[in-house]
Amino acid sequence: MIYACSIPHGMGEHSAAYTLLSWVLHEKYRLTGNLLLARTPQGKPFLRNYPGILFNISHCAGLVACAVSHTEVGVDVEKIRPYPPRMPRRILAPSEQEQLLKSENREDLFFRFWTLKESYGKALGVGIGYPFREIHFQLGPVPTCNVAGFSFAQTVLRSGFILSACQRGTEQAQTMVFLRHLPEQTGGISYEYEPTAKPERLN
Repeated sequence: MIYACSIPHGMGEHSAAYTLLSWVLHEKYRLTGNLLLARTPQGKPFLRNYPGILFNISHCAGLVACAVSHTEVGVDVEKIRPYPPRMPRRILAPSEQEQLLKSENREDLFFRFWTLKESYGKALGVGIGYPFREIHFQLGPVPTCNVAGFSFAQTVLRSGFILSACQRGTEQAQTMVFLRHLPEQTGGISYEYEPTAKPERLN
């Protein structure tokens, strides 16, 4: 499931993201109280005491999204906007660059590709730490790519945002829910971050 809503005026994007996550965890899984957040070696957060609940969050100026699943999942949101001219050559595969050049809505198309690639990297747990140009997408009602074993979902919002999600597995189960307001009732959930182990000093 993917949940998204606008960020209240004056609230930070990070705070809004974890508020939405708290609501989802309480609403869907009935979790409450203090939750222990740990990180993978690549830096992706996960719930230490609930390894079967996988999540990912994304935020940009004005919008926040949260995805939860029983398998690896990634989500990315972006505001459609001008982009640096060199970015397509660094990010897009040759076939995607060709589609971009033929498009009359290049900003829209670029961020459709960008968010799909971001969501894939976040599902892998590596973020942007993989060669973006090696994965290429075919856009459509259900986006597909040249990498097997993942399913994708995408929507372009009238407010000028694009939301894309990636989930390991071939089942098409990514339902998107858009909330009118950021929920206030979050089950009293708070987060404690697991300390990061530091290497021992040699004497």
